[in-house]
Amino acid sequence: MAKLLSSAATVRVRAPAGDTPLARFSSAMAPNSWAQLTPAPEGLSLFLGGPHSAIKTGYATKMAYDPVGKKIYFFGGDHNEVGVLKFFVYDEVTNVWSYLPTPAWAQVPCFHGWEHLSWDSTHHRLHYRPYNVNGIQRWEGGSNWTKIPSDQTFGYQSAIVAIEWFPDLNQMIQIQQESAPQGMIAGYDPDASNWSIYSKQLTNLGGTSCFAHYSPQHKAVWFGGGTPSWTLDSSGKVSACPPAPYPLGPTNDHALMVCNPQNGNFITMLTSTNWHEFDPANKVWTALSGTCPVLQSPNHTSSWPTFGVVAVPIFQYGVIVFIKAYSASSPAQMWVYRPG
Repeated sequence: MAKLLSSAATVRVRAPAGDTPLARFSSAMAPNSWAQLTPAPEGLSLFLGGPHSAIKTGYATKMAYDPVGKKIYFFGGDHNEVGVLKFFVYDEVTNVWSYLPTPAWAQVPCFHGWEHLSWDSTHHRLHYRPYNVNGIQRWEGGSNWTKIPSDQTFGYQSAIVAIEWFPDLNQMIQIQQESAPQGMIAGYDPDASNWSIYSKQLTNLGGTSCFAHYSPQHKAVWFGGGTPSWTLDSSGKVSACPPAPYPLGPTNDHALMVCNPQNGNFITMLTSTNWHEFDPANKVWTALSGTCPVLQSPNHTSSWPTFGVVAVPIFQYGVIVFIKAYSASSPAQMWVYRPG
């Protein structure tokens, strides 16, 4: 039986756990199709506001999904925004975006979401690495957060990093620039409470454009920044990849990256017509035909179309979900793409 949630302002009916607006919408989509989610979620206007770009999704590329709780999470904020980071959650069952209380550690200048967010699918916990602070914050639920120290592992307090959960290694992976031009990758095991270093020789890793994404099909994390990239496999081996066709990462004039839930390869998008798929097993880049409607006009007034667009793969539904914020006067859009 559906559970009725009510307040003085609204009355919402919760769908059964396996029957949500997003699940139904995704199952009805044809392969290689794009559409904005309907009915449109409540709360999309929460992504607007701020003194600089007037949106909260700039300088970020990914969100995190909890497949058990059926929630999407995101941390974001505009540049120089008072209070800075907002803690977003999408309840897939009620089809509503809302704010969660901002943690105490996020009430200092943290600046944007970058690729600092990841969901631990093994222990069912959210992680966020604050801007310019050594250590990862792990959400224990409610207002409880635990700091995972990293200052004894990484020699440099990098402002911008990338983190990603790697279930095959039972580790939260972090990459960052160390002594330029060298970058470093290490992983934290929450059960053993220790770090493992995999490489300190990530040459020309982009310091402000770090990214890291997991593929369950390939059992690998693909990571990098700018045009260089590497893979980390389930044995802990780091392998270099051929250069990307354009710079990758959550910064100016760079492309957005997301795992293709259909085959485990990675899709990159620079413009609505310049997008590719990368096969991490065979180390092959393939240009994709057609267009990416999420990057078509209207766009933010910034000079690159990926600004304000963040993504997350939903493997259970075989789709990718995007949030696109582009104007202070128009609610954000929630797009769904089912790759062919």
